[in-house]
Amino acid sequence: MSTRRLQMLRDRMTGLIAAWLPEAAVCRSHPGAVDAAVAAALIGAEPAGTEALVTVIVTGLGPGRMMDDGRHLHAAALAAWIATRHDDAGDRDRAALDLVEAVAGRLPLAAPLADPAGAAENDEPAPGAPHDVAAGLYTPPAADPAICLWRIDWLQEVVLGEAPAELIYPLPTEILAGFAPRIGPDHVADYVLVNGLDDPDAGGGQP
Repeated sequence: MSTRRLQMLRDRMTGLIAAWLPEAAVCRSHPGAVDAAVAAALIGAEPAGTEALVTVIVTGLGPGRMMDDGRHLHAAALAAWIATRHDDAGDRDRAALDLVEAVAGRLPLAAPLADPAGAAENDEPAPGAPHDVAAGLYTPPAADPAICLWRIDWLQEVVLGEAPAELIYPLPTEILAGFAPRIGPDHVADYVLVNGLDDPDAGGGQP
């Protein structure tokens, strides 16, 4: 799995979550592992006035199963660290819970990250619909009690890869046959149109 595809996966989910968040919150994708200390350090590095940071990571990616169009369907495990920063503990915790609800509450309803064209509507979630969403509170790091940390984990089917490009030119509808040595551009008028052998009405059918 290329790093470009993993980045695409994180960025797609990051963009989706960012649309749910208030202006005071920032959502970013992160390429590596994140624990409580790293999550606290990440929000600590944000500019003053940033009250919350959501960090999206990929924690696991199962082997892909090839689809009919050449792309691969993967079972992915994703996570989002929610870090809020406020001097008042009550405001800090309320902001964290609001973000947990905004993210965890919408994930099961989120649009697929890759929606197979022409999928029939039914009661089953389409590939890409998140499931098994769980959220957990982490004790604020002692070094910075102004920070509250939650982590949301979920599983998701994702479609990665590119489908084969459509033909730029359509397949030919006619086949012309020439007889050597009268072949080539100078003998185009001598070529004979070959019709389907299984169609008697086409003039080239079997007797």
